[in-house]
Amino acid sequence: MAHLSARHGDAKRRRDELFRERSLVIAAKTGYPFDFRAKSSVANTLRAGARAATATEPPPLVANVDVKRFTADELAEAWQQAQERLQRCEAAGEEAPALAAKRLREHKQRARRAHEQSIDALITQQPSSLEAMNIARMLSPRFEERVAFAPAVARHSAEDERVKHLLASARVGSYYQ
Repeated sequence: MAHLSARHGDAKRRRDELFRERSLVIAAKTGYPFDFRAKSSVANTLRAGARAATATEPPPLVANVDVKRFTADELAEAWQQAQERLQRCEAAGEEAPALAAKRLREHKQRARRAHEQSIDALITQQPSSLEAMNIARMLSPRFEERVAFAPAVARHSAEDERVKHLLASARVGSYYQ
């Protein structure tokens, strides 16, 4: 399975190719030369039959239908709008992870606030302050007891290495366990 970014790149490339082919079809239907397109490499990918069909007159059934011919300015404007849409989509895709992280943070904050409000309501219902404080210590992270461990031996010192060696060995005093 390809990496997600590689799959994304493949999808973007396929989308760009399809868009170019569609713009070529529009250019072919309107009778504009192939030089109007953005890239000449796409013209090589078209079938030879498609080029021959543009040079001939439309069939009699299609000749009766009013076909709107696009001007070069209209096609250029459509191309520009498509490029702007593509840039907006790419920008939205780049901003999506940050927006998702922001939504997750906000969701966690809302859940924490709701939890604290329910604990506050439970505490206010208790008849004695001692029971209320016990409940608060049990349930609320805001009131939990915090213990900070301060080691008696400095880290990475000779005493620390000696203690580590003693704890790692199976010998206790003059006896082995």
